[in-house]
This record gives sequence, structure tokens and C-alpha cells, in this order.
Amino acid sequence: MRTLRPRGVGLSVALLWGVSVQLIAQGWSRLVGSDLFAPTGGGRGLASAGAFSGAVIAFAFGECVRRGVGWSRRVVVALGLALTALGIASLPGSVRDLEHGLVWSTVPTAVLLTVAPLMAVWMHSACSRSWFRLVTSEIARRRHGGVWVATLVLVAVVSGLLVAYAEARHR
Repeated sequence: MRTLRPRGVGLSVALLWGVSVQLIAQGWSRLVGSDLFAPTGGGRGLASAGAFSGAVIAFAFGECVRRGVGWSRRVVVALGLALTALGIASLPGSVRDLEHGLVWSTVPTAVLLTVAPLMAVWMHSACSRSWFRLVTSEIARRRHGGVWVATLVLVAVVSGLLVAYAEARHR
């Protein structure tokens, strides 16, 4: 088991936890009526509840990946492919925004076009497939713990807040 080294676990966990941070920031902004991380508007309570629920799901899913839960790898691959397609679909709008001097819309698009495909490809690799098939939760937590978790939390907070801020500026 020590020789198997999965690819994309850290990237996947950072993205999922980053989405969790993004949704918490957006939900909180809506709840308090701030436009820092979300546009102001109606439906604050329901929109915030939805954002907070999504944040819990994204965090829990990231934790499943970190713990080596077998089905989570397949879902991450599918999610990475779907997010890549979304990035491709958002590219014309981002180019149009850039032509008008609006740079913030490129932040989420850049994440979708770089991180998402890497996540899908790396998690689909043979070494990742084998690792997820053979690893126990205890071994996965030991491998992906300590400084590794602290680093991913930092990356998730910075990237999640950046994307939330960028999306609020774009609207």
C-alpha cells in the first residue's frame, strides 16, 4: 500500500472545500445584506439556507475523498468533466467581459478550465483507481492528515473567497 500514490486527491479536496468556503461566504453575505461576496437582492433567507446546505455537502464530499471512500473518486471524475464543460461554455462570456475591461468573470472560468480537468484526469489515473480500491479509511486519513490538511484548508479559504468575491463583482 505504501507504494501506491494517488494523484489528484489534494487538488480534489482543495476544490471541494474551496466550494464550501465560497458558498459559506456567499450565504453569509446574502444573510447580512452585504454585496462583498454575493449580490444583494431578495430571498436572503432561502438563498442563504441553500448556500449553507451546499457548503455542508461540498465539505462532506471532500472529506470522503480525503478518507479514500471508493465511490467518491468516480464522482470526482464526473464532476471534473462536468465543471470543465461548464468552463468551456463560460469562455465566450469571459472573453466578451475582458473586451469590456471586466476581469473578475475570468477567475471562476480559469478555475473551471484548469483545476477541473486536472482533477478529472488525475483521479482517473491507474494509480488513483488502485489506491481508492485498496486503501482503508484509517490509512487514507493518516496519509492525508496533519500539515497536508492545514495546507488544503488555507488553499480552500483563499480560493473560495476569491471566487466568491469574483462572482459578486461579475453580476
